[in-house]
Amino acid sequence: IALFVISLGSLFIVFRNRKSIQEFFGNLPSHKKRGLTALGVSIIMYILYTLFGDVLVEWTYPFNPTLTQWMYIKFIYYLKPVLWIFVVFIMIAACLFLIGRKRKWNTQVYKRSFGFLMSFAFSWILLELSLRTLGLFASYAEIRFGEYSSPYDIVIYDGGRSVFVLKADTHYVHKSPEFSFDRYTNSMGFVDREFSTEKPLGCRRILCFGDSFTEGDGAPVDSAYPVLLEHALHAIDSSTLWEVWNVGLCGSDPIFNYITYEELLRTFEADFIIQTISENDIRDDFVIRGGMNRYNSEGELTIESPVWWEAIYANSHVVRLFLHYLGGYDYTLMTKKTRQKRLAQAVGHTQSIIDQWQNTCIIDNRKLLFVLLPMKENVFNESWSNEMTSIKDYLSTQYNDTLHIDLLPDYKEYCHRDGLSVYYWPQDGHHTSRGYLMMAESIAKHLSTRLQP
Repeated sequence: IALFVISLGSLFIVFRNRKSIQEFFGNLPSHKKRGLTALGVSIIMYILYTLFGDVLVEWTYPFNPTLTQWMYIKFIYYLKPVLWIFVVFIMIAACLFLIGRKRKWNTQVYKRSFGFLMSFAFSWILLELSLRTLGLFASYAEIRFGEYSSPYDIVIYDGGRSVFVLKADTHYVHKSPEFSFDRYTNSMGFVDREFSTEKPLGCRRILCFGDSFTEGDGAPVDSAYPVLLEHALHAIDSSTLWEVWNVGLCGSDPIFNYITYEELLRTFEADFIIQTISENDIRDDFVIRGGMNRYNSEGELTIESPVWWEAIYANSHVVRLFLHYLGGYDYTLMTKKTRQKRLAQAVGHTQSIIDQWQNTCIIDNRKLLFVLLPMKENVFNESWSNEMTSIKDYLSTQYNDTLHIDLLPDYKEYCHRDGLSVYYWPQDGHHTSRGYLMMAESIAKHLSTRLQP
């Protein structure tokens, strides 16, 4: 509102003094006219971006949320980098102008310098927009939300020992160009009912830990796999009161899950704990965040970007083109050599948290089950990666196949019958409602022989 009032005031002043401005502008050399014109256009574009980027969304969202969301994502994705390029090149133009004044350049030198600069800026913008349209270097966050989000930024809400939970009693929306679903958190920051410390009489309680595939990203809240698993268990054994809690959160991983259990949920009565493990946990989360070494001695998170130039990478796909093909960096901002080293460490972190979970559950007298969860690529290729195969072999040799279930064979059977697109969103890659039903049915089938008292 303030910016809108200032804009109206500025237009009024310009209109009142238009003759004086025209006189002043008409007496300027051509290169100065072009410079002031570029500056004016940039200011107007920034004002439009600020006003319509948020205000227009607020006005139009109630009428057509899907279209508004798509337009906003595209607006941010395309216009924001162009604005940044304009800002950078205006700063360079200002420096050239100051240098020219000091060295007393004539009009021809100014023309050549600014002409080269404008040509370079125009070419850069065209290449930037082309690369963004092709999506060759787009991050997951850009595809889904329209803007870059650093994989090294972890938002913690509890203010204590860096427990990975959401804000309590909050409404938010899971949205992407393909879907939009509401979420409401309870008083502990989980997308589920209110939790009670003690179990009701005759109740068997399961805590489901995991990431977005446990929370249920890509589906309504009542289609998350823990909800569907509770229904499936009631169908298998209706004489028992089943409580299946959804304590998974988007962006979490087995180490954050374990800390959440220790800090928030260990005092709650429970019979069974389910922890999902996927290739995203190993190849992304543990590679980027590390293992327990992500915490310092005070229990605070110390996850830092490995490079100082991430802000430049975030705002330019042209820069990514050179960094990926010439610099050898990938989307985690690591070179191939560094990533291979981190992958080997990630397998070790996974094995370590498996042992830690098992030792804690033995002490707490709770059964534990690791669910090896296939991603869309695993089902398409019908195989696990080398890292995931190592984890599966570790669970088999160390715990005699009693501590885990492998969902890949079940997923292949479902997807061969109905097709991948029935169970996974084509672009986003999360499960659809049918996908979470597949997940719940597969886990329930394996659990039916493991849930004996």
